[in-house]
Amino acid sequence: MKNPLAAIAVTLTFGTQAFAQTWATNDLPSENWNSVYSSADGTKLAAVGLPGLIYISTNSGAAWIQAEATNADWPYPEDWQAVAGSADGTKLVVVGQYDSDSACPIFTSTNSGLNWTASPYLEVHWTSVASSADGTKLVAGADGDFIYTSTDSGVTWVPTQTLQGRWSSVASSADGTKLAASLYEIPGDSYGAIYASTDSGANWVQITNLPPNLWTSVSSSADGTKLVAASFAWIYNSTNSGTTWTSNLVQGADWPVVASSADGTKLIAGLGWIYGSTNSGLNWTQTSAPSWSGWTVASSADGTRLVAGAKGGLVYILSSIPTPQMSITPASNSFILSWIIPSTNFVLQQNFDLTATNWTPVTNTPALNLTNLQNQVIISPTTSSGFYRLQAQ
Repeated sequence: MKNPLAAIAVTLTFGTQAFAQTWATNDLPSENWNSVYSSADGTKLAAVGLPGLIYISTNSGAAWIQAEATNADWPYPEDWQAVAGSADGTKLVVVGQYDSDSACPIFTSTNSGLNWTASPYLEVHWTSVASSADGTKLVAGADGDFIYTSTDSGVTWVPTQTLQGRWSSVASSADGTKLAASLYEIPGDSYGAIYASTDSGANWVQITNLPPNLWTSVSSSADGTKLVAASFAWIYNSTNSGTTWTSNLVQGADWPVVASSADGTKLIAGLGWIYGSTNSGLNWTQTSAPSWSGWTVASSADGTRLVAGAKGGLVYILSSIPTPQMSITPASNSFILSWIIPSTNFVLQQNFDLTATNWTPVTNTPALNLTNLQNQVIISPTTSSGFYRLQAQ
């Protein structure tokens, strides 16, 4: 019998050539952009900032609309600090503050930013927010307060057992169980720390094998095993959920921010200049983006569509051609083909002879695995060898 478990894997290429491409601008105004968001496929984007701006795009940034608040009792704050959302871009969450003296509620949307609902009022100056892939589990950090979590898409929030401090950034795995948070300054100390949770924020531990620093940003892979943490000038990476770390010095860092692809191999960092890495932070390459005093960055799941907002500047988008890598996994009486959600539509095709040209579409509908942000197709084995590939539409 021939081997029924055969597949063609398309090699993923995302190297320095992609970083050398030109970042595209759009019709958004030049403002203080504090945070940007991208759906897993990179089609739905959001950008928030000062003064009270929320812009939404549903076509990869080709066109943008300014969001309108539907709750008259909850006027937009003066300064939006962060935006996050579900993998499909339907559920969004934004946090901010009205001014230096007034706290702000959390706003959520279930229709890609067309309408917004305010959560119960919390006397908090919000700084950061992150979401699980399905948008049900949320985590938000505050300045001078605790970290808060929600398990009902932001309807209710509870404080966690964390320090009251200046939480600069939060990150979540795709299933919302593994969380990470950067504390810029520990109360009474001149440095901060990185904290992690493996139970959706019920318990937190300080990562002690990192040096004290002014931590400004943290990001996570979809499964929560690969982490990247940034501070002034330094970027640290972990490939084992924070057990060990490696450091990378990138010159010109000032209020750095970082974002990660779903598998944690492709990273983007805003450090005055914007840098990219294709090997989980082992090496970094400066991109063609202009230099600004501050950046906010986000990435599609496959890392080939990037969005960056400048502090006092424009919003930029960098796109490269995705070539997703397909993996094959044996299962009970079947096998599973899977690949990270690409930022371009691909069709799974099959062939029983590599020398033939008659590739045909696989009729099985791919299912989205929300734990790793991968499309998966279950194939029943046959007595013949089968070959599979992904073909761009």
